[in-house]
Amino acid sequence: MTVSARLALAAPGSPGEHRGRASDLRAMAAAAACLGTVGTLVLLSRQVAPPIIGYAGALAVGGALVSLLLWRPVALTARTVLLVAAAAHMLALFGHTVFEDDYYRFLWDGWRVLEAATPYGVPPAQFIDDPAIPPEWQAVLEWINYPELPTI
Repeated sequence: MTVSARLALAAPGSPGEHRGRASDLRAMAAAAACLGTVGTLVLLSRQVAPPIIGYAGALAVGGALVSLLLWRPVALTARTVLLVAAAAHMLALFGHTVFEDDYYRFLWDGWRVLEAATPYGVPPAQFIDDPAIPPEWQAVLEWINYPELPTI
């Protein structure tokens, strides 16, 4: 290959550079699709009765879009992956636990340990509408699964 041919390949606007820009655009679009999917899941989790079909649809569409955008090789740096992962985790902090209700039982049991030294023996249902329970703990009581059963 001649020197002029090598220079033409390396010159701005060459096909190789165009593929690099397209790859960068696909990587940015995939990152946006990933963060958009996480944001959608967070918004769904904040509803009173989150629809399971909404979660499944958001995960299916978001996953398919990210897969489609990253189907061909993309030059992703570790920095890019870590930044997108950190942003997704930051978004997720604003969501609620939806399919995991043990979290609320653990919160309640921890509060009962602080208040009464033991969470055992008394079911959480006995404290519903109790004026001695602070409002933020009444909100936790609403999310406890099987409040009529004491902690075992």
